Amino acid sequence: MSGLSSTYSGIAGLLDKIGLASLSACLISAVCVWLYQSYMWLRAGDWQPLSLVSQFGAFSIPGWTGFERILNSAADLNLGFVLLLFGWLLLKLFKILASMFGMSALEVGEHVKQVKRKELGLDD
Repeated sequence: MSGLSSTYSGIAGLLDKIGLASLSACLISAVCVWLYQSYMWLRAGDWQPLSLVSQFGAFSIPGWTGFERILNSAADLNLGFVLLLFGWLLLKLFKILASMFGMSALEVGEHVKQVKRKELGLDD
């Protein structure tokens, strides 16, 4: 059972590392977006808007005008900012998952201790 506990803590550590790697990748991507925008601005004197709407067009959802406006407003944010927000959300998601595995590791460890105490006859 102690192998299971170390497996859970290993998974928790891996999930933490995946969350940090996701944030790092999104941060690097956001910087690349801003560098490209700055390069185009210095080269042509024109700031290139980089957003989901500018790249793919506006979203159209028939019969859902209000939702369509909300979605298009969110998609019109700067792509670098959206990448940072997405990276932060991924980090939080992986931290939550890691804490779930971390709690499971503690529970497994307590169970192992109880089993060993019963085997030794210390707990009646």
